[in-house]
Amino acid sequence: MFGIARPTGRYEGAIWVAGEGRFADIYLFAWHGGWDEPEVDQRDSTQWDYYVVATSDLPHQKTIALSGVRRRATATSSRNLLVAVRTKGKQVRTTFNSS
Repeated sequence: MFGIARPTGRYEGAIWVAGEGRFADIYLFAWHGGWDEPEVDQRDSTQWDYYVVATSDLPHQKTIALSGVRRRATATSSRNLLVAVRTKGKQVRTTFNSS
């Protein structure tokens, strides 16, 4: 389970600013599915799957299961992560600017 609750505010420097909402355009989820194997090393970024999801695609709830993340995004590797983030960022900006 991943926490996706909408925060009740944010810090701007040292000042707390109240106001509910998600303050990012995209969320990055990371999943390491390996266990009980000698080759498993969670410090190795190539062993993780990464999922880039637009904030607007997240449900209004406090948590989301891996299956819910997988319905919203395709896994990408650490090698392709920068491209995936940039691509999703462009999609989000295009959607926002056209509405």
